[in-house]
Amino acid sequence: MSDGPTMSRRRATVTVGLQWAFMIAVAIAIVVAWADQGDAVTAALSRANLIAVTIAVVGGIGALVSLVPHWRAIARSLGTQVERNDARAIVVSGQLGKYIPGGIWTIGAQGFSAHRARLDWRLGVAVGLLQLATLVALGLGIGGVLVLTGATPLSPWWGLVGVGAAVVAFLPPVLRRAGRLLLRDASGSSSTAHLLVFATAVPYWVASIVSAGASAYALGIENIIAVIAAAALAYGAGALVIIAPAGIGVREAVIIGTLAPVAGVSSAAALAVLLRLSAVVGDLIGAATLTILRRRSAASRP
Repeated sequence: MSDGPTMSRRRATVTVGLQWAFMIAVAIAIVVAWADQGDAVTAALSRANLIAVTIAVVGGIGALVSLVPHWRAIARSLGTQVERNDARAIVVSGQLGKYIPGGIWTIGAQGFSAHRARLDWRLGVAVGLLQLATLVALGLGIGGVLVLTGATPLSPWWGLVGVGAAVVAFLPPVLRRAGRLLLRDASGSSSTAHLLVFATAVPYWVASIVSAGASAYALGIENIIAVIAAAALAYGAGALVIIAPAGIGVREAVIIGTLAPVAGVSSAAALAVLLRLSAVVGDLIGAATLTILRRRSAASRP
C-alpha cells in the first residue's frame, strides 16, 4: 500500500536532484563563458539604449498580464468559468513558482492556488499544462515562420517542424482530447472556445516580440527578425527541458547558438542576458501589478 507514495517521493527526490545538478552545471558554464567573453558582454550591456531597455521590460510586464485572459479562456474551453480575480492569483503563483527548482513547480502552484480559490485542483494543473503547451506551440510556430524567411542560420527543416507543431497543437480535436485526458470530467467545448484559446495566446507573444525587438535595438543588433526567431524558439526549448527552472541555461544557449553566426558571440550573449533580466523584472513587476489589482477588486466587493 505504501509503494505508491514511496515511489512518488523517490521520483520527486530524483527530479529535484537533477534540477540542482543542472543548475550547478549551468553555473559552471556561466563562469567559464564569462572568463572568456565577460568583458565584451559587459561593454555591450553598458552601451545599451536605456529607453529600449525600458520598453523591453514593459513588454515583459505585458506578457505576464496577458496570461490571465488566456488562462480563463482555457478554463472556459474545459467547461469552467473562472473569475478574473481567481485567475490573477493562479497566474501569479505559477509565474513566480517557475523560478524555484523542484518538480514542475509552476504547474503544482497553479493547482494549489486553484484549490485555495475553491476550484478543483485538477483544473489548475490541466489549465496550467495546456497554457504552457499552447504558448510553446505558438512560439514554435512564430519561430518556424521566421526561420523559413532565411533570416537565421537554421535549416528550413526546423522552420517546418515549428510551424507543423503549432498547426497540430491548435487543432480543436487535439485541444479537446488533451483537455479530457488532463481533466477527465471536462465537458466538450465549441470551436469558438478553441478559437478564443488561440486568440488570447497571441497578446502574450506580441508583448514578447516587442520585448525581444526592443532588446535587440538596445544593443544595436540589426537582424531583429533573427532575434525574434531565436527568442521564440528559445522559449519553447526552455519550457520543454523541465529540469531547467524558468528555462535558465537552455534559452540562453539557444539564443547564443542561433545568433552568434549573425551577430557575434559577445552581442548574442549580451542579448541573452538582457532578455533574461527583462523577463525576470517584467515577471516581478507584472506579478505585483496583478496582486494589487486582485486586492483592490476584492476590497471593492460588498
